[in-house]
Amino acid sequence: MTYSSTATAILAALSVSGVFAKPTAHRHFHRHADKDSYGLDADGWKHLLDWTKIDYSGKGGAPHTDDSYAPAPSSSSPPAGEDKGYNNDDHAVSTNSFDLGDVIDGLVGLSNKLTSFGKPTSSSGAMGDFYMGNVGNPYGSNVIKVDSEDGYDYTVNYKNTSPSPMTICIWNKAGSDGQPLSGGASVSKECTLTFTLASQANQVVAFQSDSQVGFAQATKDKTFSGHFATSFGECNMTPNGPACNLSAILNPKGNTYKMKITNKENDCVSSNEENCWVTEKQTLPGLDGKDRNGSCYIPGAAGHFTVEMGGQQ
Repeated sequence: MTYSSTATAILAALSVSGVFAKPTAHRHFHRHADKDSYGLDADGWKHLLDWTKIDYSGKGGAPHTDDSYAPAPSSSSPPAGEDKGYNNDDHAVSTNSFDLGDVIDGLVGLSNKLTSFGKPTSSSGAMGDFYMGNVGNPYGSNVIKVDSEDGYDYTVNYKNTSPSPMTICIWNKAGSDGQPLSGGASVSKECTLTFTLASQANQVVAFQSDSQVGFAQATKDKTFSGHFATSFGECNMTPNGPACNLSAILNPKGNTYKMKITNKENDCVSSNEENCWVTEKQTLPGLDGKDRNGSCYIPGAAGHFTVEMGGQQ
């Protein structure tokens, strides 16, 4: 694991100004069974999911069809994207969720009304700080709510295990302004997808290939930079090996948000009790004492995760 303390230099190199009053930087590197690694660089939420080695094979992903960015329309669906043939009898099915209205300051996700994927956008930039994966065209159409994980290669089944309703915000790493790291910096004003879950309800969300995203419970409490003052999750949905992890780095109360990330393809867990990021340089080991570098990684071309969110403890 490598840690960068030169936050000012990083911000200058990225040419993104005015986002943070007091930026801090951290770098996560997660080693996998094949001895390869990917990483993320986070300067607050602005540097979420900076996967420095997204291409495990060295061959790159499938070419995308369109690299232009445009806001997703709220009243009509984009052209249907490619749904691959994953099918499993033990598949996750959504129960009840509803669009976020005025629950958290009227924040409504850009893709809330979409029922199918848009066109994937081309990736750009070198692997690292400037890498930009698929954000969908129209922007945000790479992330949609679905009734079931059947037919999708990359899904997360979000479950509210708390006793109260909660609103969840999902964002693209790259923002709608076309900047590679700005998506996480604007979550208090713009989310890619939002939905509210009653206690014990769940919602399945599908992601297009090469999507790099973060997610958190939307809260009225914000950090000094305007983000939700809570722990967050992040996922890299790549055919070279999808992965998700939990980070408590921006939680002002520390590692106190109850969340558990699992998947059906691999026996791994990232939760507030094991295998998560608790500080900029520290991860919790697994309950078996093994260090898994804070990530739930799937060595394969598809990933179907479950995220149980229990709220602030």
